[in-house]
Amino acid sequence: MSFRPKRGGSLSLCSLVIVLLISTQAAALFCGDDNCFELLGVRRNATKAEVRRAYRRLSAELHPDKRPGVEGAVEEFAKIGTAYETLTDNEKRAKYEDFLDNPGKYWQYLMDNAKDVYAPKSNVYFVLTGIVGIVTLLHWLNMNYSYKQTLQRLRESQEFKREVSRLVKSKQAKTKEEAEAMINLDVVGLEEPDWRNLIIFKLMALPGCVARVMLWNINWIVAYKIRKQEYSDSDKIYLIQKNMKLSDQAWESLSVKDQQLYVSEELWDSEKYEEFVFRRRIELNKAGKNKKKKRHTPTPYSEVEEVTMSD
Repeated sequence: MSFRPKRGGSLSLCSLVIVLLISTQAAALFCGDDNCFELLGVRRNATKAEVRRAYRRLSAELHPDKRPGVEGAVEEFAKIGTAYETLTDNEKRAKYEDFLDNPGKYWQYLMDNAKDVYAPKSNVYFVLTGIVGIVTLLHWLNMNYSYKQTLQRLRESQEFKREVSRLVKSKQAKTKEEAEAMINLDVVGLEEPDWRNLIIFKLMALPGCVARVMLWNINWIVAYKIRKQEYSDSDKIYLIQKNMKLSDQAWESLSVKDQQLYVSEELWDSEKYEEFVFRRRIELNKAGKNKKKKRHTPTPYSEVEEVTMSD
């Protein structure tokens, strides 16, 4: 005979687990099946002082050390401790009295008790602060490590060694160490670690950055879309960079002659930019520079023979 598991077996198991969890929480809800006031032998309107006196008296009588061998002594002592804790805490006592007056709220208090038991005990804000602090520290260490590693690779390069040798031979530096100190290792894109670049400060500055971007866009729309004002010199350059897909760094690397050429061609205007690109392609075809299929961007109009295309 083959064995077939009954349908709903998994569901029954889950139901059993849920019942056990609920039973556990129900037992831990306030004083469980007992009445906290009755456990301490005090009236419903007993003051904190009366509750304390009753607890001290009962704890002295029911302490397990004074009743060795008595079955259930530890559990009984724990019950009066729970009752004392419930009735001397203003918030817990208010909830307990409301629970006694409104038995229909049983499930609500059961869920609240489960949250208190299983919810994280640590303050969420402290935890997040600690995480951000650790991430910030790791970010700072990584920035320093990357910077030092890059400088080390530059010092180990052949170009650097040749420059050191040249300075020593030309007597511009007396020692190798002095020559190394004289060489400027500024590299495009390489920045010395700065605390302002840390993640935490970036996050702190984010709202301000967003506000500035929004304000900039509003001013742009008002000035150039609504009022139809003429573009300022800086905004013309911004639009040229946008059309040519050039970063600030790439723009600064261009010669002054090239920059002036792009401005004189009014490449901030999209239509004139397209015309400029079309003319350049025709000139490149004539010069035989378009044999390989590449994606091109405008090059210095004045330097047709030395075409340098940039994305």
